[in-house]
Amino acid sequence: MSHKRLLSSLIEIPSLSNQEAVIQEFIINWFLDRRIETQVIGDNLVAHIPGHDSTRAFILNSHMDTVSPGQIDQMHQVDEYALSEQLPQSVSLYRGIKDGWSAT
Repeated sequence: MSHKRLLSSLIEIPSLSNQEAVIQEFIINWFLDRRIETQVIGDNLVAHIPGHDSTRAFILNSHMDTVSPGQIDQMHQVDEYALSEQLPQSVSLYRGIKDGWSAT
């Protein structure tokens, strides 16, 4: 599965807060298909990839849930395209997520 297809698949799965079971199962299966150990601890999914140096670690932390957009007609309207033209080229703005800034 390409990175683009993986991202598309994740986006297609409804995952509102407190309704993450389907996306969690998808992510678990994605890791298991790659023989990556997973563990569910409370509402958290932990994947462990052993390294060669036990004195160093890398942690990637993310949310599986998304925030409901609420009542569209009551939302402040923002022209994302106009806003994105004002940002430096190394910064991307994503719709539909609360913490949607990325810099390369």
